[in-house]
Amino acid sequence: MNKDGAGPSGSKDPEKQQGQNSDDNVAWWVDSGATNYVCKNQYWFKDFQPINDGSVVKMGNVATEPIKGIGSVLLTFTSGKCLCLNNVLYVPGIRKNLVSEIVLNNYGYKQVLESDKYILSRHGSFMGFGYVCNGMIRLNINYPFIDNSICMASTSTSNNFNKYELWHARLGHSLQKIKRHFLYEFNSCF
Repeated sequence: MNKDGAGPSGSKDPEKQQGQNSDDNVAWWVDSGATNYVCKNQYWFKDFQPINDGSVVKMGNVATEPIKGIGSVLLTFTSGKCLCLNNVLYVPGIRKNLVSEIVLNNYGYKQVLESDKYILSRHGSFMGFGYVCNGMIRLNINYPFIDNSICMASTSTSNNFNKYELWHARLGHSLQKIKRHFLYEFNSCF
């Protein structure tokens, strides 16, 4: 909190500050200044190695936080596409989960920001999107976590994969009736 009473978003409204804090527990934010992917919650990791060597992350405000581990995190966009982040630092003391813009760029991802919308693609294929929120880009990903097998299959065209599970992975937890209707319409096209 700033000395004038404003929270990290610049808002003095306690409800907005509270809402942002609860979002920060699960949200992932694109950061142009981050040199690594950073995660504040260990439950995001699909594989994890503890680190106890005294390594720290230096933040923009010159503060440091200890790195407690490293691993891989799998983010599932609402499009159903998955983004696997490798070498993610586990830093429980950080306020936001961060996706490094420069690391994505180094791995061949194209990032476009236009009219407060963020679009991520790779090799001409759409991956997912985000939007500007409180001066940062928030990725539009599914919460809570879905089964990794569904995530991996969601980009597959295999007929062996249950179409209901595929659309569940793409749409998240929509009403069952709506999903069944949509699947009926979808299946009738083939």
